Amino acid sequence: MCGPECRRERRRQQAKRRRAADLEQFRGDERRRQRASRTRRRAAEAASTVRAGPEPGAEGQDVTECHAPALVGKSLDLLQKVQLLWDKQVRLSRASLERELGRVGRKFREIVTEALSGAGT
Repeated sequence: MCGPECRRERRRQQAKRRRAADLEQFRGDERRRQRASRTRRRAAEAASTVRAGPEPGAEGQDVTECHAPALVGKSLDLLQKVQLLWDKQVRLSRASLERELGRVGRKFREIVTEALSGAGT
């Protein structure tokens, strides 16, 4: 007798063949399923959204039950941290480029010196 994995694989293969046999119907069904899912999700989000009182210096914002509104100061602090990280990466990249150019320059000098000393003999 067939086990759970075997049945699951057989059903998956059958569904795949059904979808391939009538692709347009499958796509239409999938669009309807996604549309219904989005509608249910929006309704659930609207039901869980609570109107918060105004923050100091800001108008009231929608707040879900599990999250507080973003604070402007924290957003600016986060932006500054990202900018510092970016600047550090740019400096590191420039330093890596300078090291590589130094290596290339030394190799180039060796090649030129070797070529000139070989041409003089």
